Amino acid sequence: MIIWNNPAGAQIFGGTAPRTHWKKIIIPKATIIYPTGIDSLAMKVASDIQRINQAPQKNIGTKRKKINIILRNSGLVSNGYVALSPFRSEFYLTPLQSPFELGSLPWPDMLSVHEYRHVEQYSNFDVGLSHTLRSIFGQSGQALANAAAVPDWFFEGDAVYQETNFTRQGRGALPYFYNGFRALWHEGKNYSWMKLRNGSFRDFIPDKYILGFILTAYGREKYGTMFWEPVTHDAASFKSLIYPFQSAFRKHSGIKFSSFRDSAFHFFQMQFNDRTVSKSSSDYYLNEELPSYTPTGATIYLRSSVKSVPQFMLRIHGKDSRIRTADYMVENYFSYRNGRIVYASGRPDVRWGYKAFNEIQLLDIHTRKQKQITRKSRYFSPDIDETGKRIVAVHVPAVGTPSLDILEVSNGAKLETLRLRGIINYAYPKIYGDTVIACVTDTLGQMSLALFNLKTNSSETLIPFSYNVVGFPVMLNDTIYYSSSNKKNDELFAYILRDKKTFMVQAKDGSIGKYHVTLSDTSISWSAFTSQGMRIKEVPRSNISFSEIPIRKYPLVTSSFGLVAINNINSNLIYGRTDSVFHSAKYNALSHPVNFHSIIPGVDDPVYTLSLQGENLLNTIQTEIKVSYNRADHSKTAGGSIAYARWFPVLTGGMDFNLDRRFLRRDTFVYYNTYEPYAGIYIPLNFSKGRSFTSLTFGTNYVFNHTVFQKPFRKKYNDRSYSYISNYLSFANQSQMAGAQVLPRFGQSIYLNYKTPVSGVTGFQWLATGRLFLPGFGLTHSFSITASYSQKDSLNQISFSSAFPFARGYQAVNLWRMTGTQVNYQLPLLYPELGFANLAYLLRIRGNAFYDQTNARINAHDRKEFKSAGIELYFDTKWWNQVPVSFGVRYSRLLDQDIFGTTGSNRWELIMPVNLFNK
Repeated sequence: MIIWNNPAGAQIFGGTAPRTHWKKIIIPKATIIYPTGIDSLAMKVASDIQRINQAPQKNIGTKRKKINIILRNSGLVSNGYVALSPFRSEFYLTPLQSPFELGSLPWPDMLSVHEYRHVEQYSNFDVGLSHTLRSIFGQSGQALANAAAVPDWFFEGDAVYQETNFTRQGRGALPYFYNGFRALWHEGKNYSWMKLRNGSFRDFIPDKYILGFILTAYGREKYGTMFWEPVTHDAASFKSLIYPFQSAFRKHSGIKFSSFRDSAFHFFQMQFNDRTVSKSSSDYYLNEELPSYTPTGATIYLRSSVKSVPQFMLRIHGKDSRIRTADYMVENYFSYRNGRIVYASGRPDVRWGYKAFNEIQLLDIHTRKQKQITRKSRYFSPDIDETGKRIVAVHVPAVGTPSLDILEVSNGAKLETLRLRGIINYAYPKIYGDTVIACVTDTLGQMSLALFNLKTNSSETLIPFSYNVVGFPVMLNDTIYYSSSNKKNDELFAYILRDKKTFMVQAKDGSIGKYHVTLSDTSISWSAFTSQGMRIKEVPRSNISFSEIPIRKYPLVTSSFGLVAINNINSNLIYGRTDSVFHSAKYNALSHPVNFHSIIPGVDDPVYTLSLQGENLLNTIQTEIKVSYNRADHSKTAGGSIAYARWFPVLTGGMDFNLDRRFLRRDTFVYYNTYEPYAGIYIPLNFSKGRSFTSLTFGTNYVFNHTVFQKPFRKKYNDRSYSYISNYLSFANQSQMAGAQVLPRFGQSIYLNYKTPVSGVTGFQWLATGRLFLPGFGLTHSFSITASYSQKDSLNQISFSSAFPFARGYQAVNLWRMTGTQVNYQLPLLYPELGFANLAYLLRIRGNAFYDQTNARINAHDRKEFKSAGIELYFDTKWWNQVPVSFGVRYSRLLDQDIFGTTGSNRWELIMPVNLFNK
């Protein structure tokens, strides 16, 4: 699988071009590391961290370990993370377009408040048994212990609580944040606690952020703002080895955790006046977003689901047809006008993983042909005018202030740039003739609607700036319709330009949120939340009414959703002071090149490994020292490696010492030792674009081997030395995948490897493997065919390891010449969604039917066939309510004799997860 967008929680190895120059700001509790050109953002982050550390109340503990924070500004993802092993944080500074999801506060402020809370958590959870594991295994030891003791919902919910406490907004003050649970309560979906914790491959489940906020906020509301400090301290200390968090909770609250969570859900459910109804919903999670009417009354919309990737759809008289599958989008958004869909699709830089582009695409719904308008751009939320000649889009540069750009459709050239003084962000612009409407955000994070007159080169804001988020404006005649938060719901509003008056649009339909409004002469539609995703809601325009909101009564603040304690202490701490100015200096990109941080155990039976791992902060150098033991032949290995990825090619090198290796000669094991220094170079390239993810990696390794026979055998065998090179190429291409899809519906992969000695011995080995993925009968089914070819020399002076996919069930051997075919059909069988003791959860059982055939030439005269058929059952589970683990069992029926293995035709094997300790 190819994932090119910046992952939250993991660095990208060698993801920054070497021409990037870095600077740093050092403050008492953090070092801010950032690329040149964004000094003001770095100063803001440093000021925020200073203010947080000056908070009068430390309600999770008083420890604050110093953290390195790396600012990234050239990607598309709006996110951030704090991680152990090594202890560092990364902020991805491109702001999200939708203010409903994360709010409208300045993005560096939100990142600082939320992510630094994780720094405080890790600092104070380094206690008891967690500290003991850190002392033994390094930072990964604490990470493992903390994850086992403190649930992930607490980490994220507590950080959202800090957002809402320290700022004037935060997600806890946004109606959109609660919509998922509101929809479940509204439709009487009473899912089990373990389902809410572990998710589903069928149903919509609210994420851990809202779940955690509900529980942490209610805990402070009921037991006081300091309640969670002793609970998490005892849990991270493992004062109870069995269910440490639940035990600590009961100790400090006096009630069972199950009773507490029921009360928390009830508290928030009572904040809404939703009447419980019984609705027929889709049998799986499905979203319908961004409806737009055509002149004939049909509806264009974007559909996505847990089973399918986003698709542009046409709905006529209730019947849907697909226009086109969308290219990969960073955010689900498009605009439609007069037969044309315009949207932005993401594309990564070919080599540097932290760099990406958002390019405008134009789709004709009649011809279904798509044209690319811009290249290597960073445009968001585009809209096209009625004539089809101009596009307006939000430009978010890697360095500098966002703007609205007017573009020429024919060649993508920029015609005009629009800006308002004091505005730091723009969202969802719409162009109507010589008028542009957009949602705008000021330096405090307050939002308004702005109108730009292209003919007079003038602009104005239409509604008062407030912390109520605003989005999705459309204009019909002289009225602008838009969505905005209003108390505890996101409602629909209208602003009449002629009268300069604002109205709430009321439909009395009970919608949970009103987004993406569209209007025709007779109807009005929007997207609303349901228990199985967003659905298009359509009502006659005659059924809506307008209620004027005088300017003096315009809501300026958001709702607290019944929470009182959240404003008692530290309220709005992040604001009210001028940002500080700090000294900045050059940061050496090669600082702390080794930086060992963790000891990681690994199990790939029969090999057991213990490795000491390190990486520098920018993740351009990775180092490892490891020892391993092979249970099967009792051999041992010790070695070290280093990889350097700051240049265009990645350089690798290392050395392995192998002890007590053996081979069988005339019923006697011959023992020997080897040492192998090696060096390599490879180039990883990413050609992902449109609807496909595509990668190409090629390189070569040089290995020198010196073999020393142990004392009893030195009279019969001479020590020897040889060297060889291993050249390889790996290509993969696949279509986008939905959440419930295990394998891509379309895809191809090729792996080529050629090994040959360059001194000491003579020989060679070829390996070629290709795999083709095709759609099955269902959206989550997959059909795949693998073809392989391998050949080595017949001199037998050297024996290389082989990755040839031998027919399943047989003893795999590396023979002179082999060709192979594997046919698979994979499909889901059951969705048990059952839990055990709050420890393990079974989400899905999958089946795979296979047929394998390996044709082998043992020598020039002897040919053999190895055919097998069978089934595999896979169990997709979660352990400790947060770690995904898939394992399985395989039955193989051998259709030929296993001449290199045991007798019998029926073989059973366990399929164990790989890298379980790294999850």
